[in-house]
Amino acid sequence: MPAHLRFALGFLVPFLAIALGGCGAREETAFVAADSTLVYPAKHPGDPSASITLCTTLSKKTGLPLGEGREFELRDGGKVRALVEFDGPGSNGDQPLFVHLVWLDPDGQAFYRKALEHDPTSGEFLESAISIEPGKRDPGRYTFQVYLFRELVAEKTFVLTGKPGDVARKRSKGDATKGVAAD
Repeated sequence: MPAHLRFALGFLVPFLAIALGGCGAREETAFVAADSTLVYPAKHPGDPSASITLCTTLSKKTGLPLGEGREFELRDGGKVRALVEFDGPGSNGDQPLFVHLVWLDPDGQAFYRKALEHDPTSGEFLESAISIEPGKRDPGRYTFQVYLFRELVAEKTFVLTGKPGDVARKRSKGDATKGVAAD
């Protein structure tokens, strides 16, 4: 076998073994936490996991969530906020965690993504919010997902209720704001 082919196979075989065999740090089977967050546990003890709280606003005095729930009504000026808390720094120590926050519509399509670095020693939660104005969202079941180092670690579904006629009427007038997120 020629040397250049042997060299190429030396890189290709290990890559395929990892890609096909999987090297994920998360279990494939999720469990439902007490707060109804679907959590994909870490395979290694001490690695961070996330919890998600959905709410409409934060208290100006305490910073705590108000209007918590999993069902929200479409309304002018309305928002759904997702607050993400990690339970520990894990094997990364005090190094930043690379996080993606993703909102999915009722068809399972991502309409907003937010990538950021999070300091695991800060003790702060992450926040992302979307508008739930009738002209921007349809009623239905939505999902909020949290990825850590490109692995799904937690997700939570919620329902938007309202009059679908309001959404259809505004869109028929040329409203191209579907998918616009307030953050």
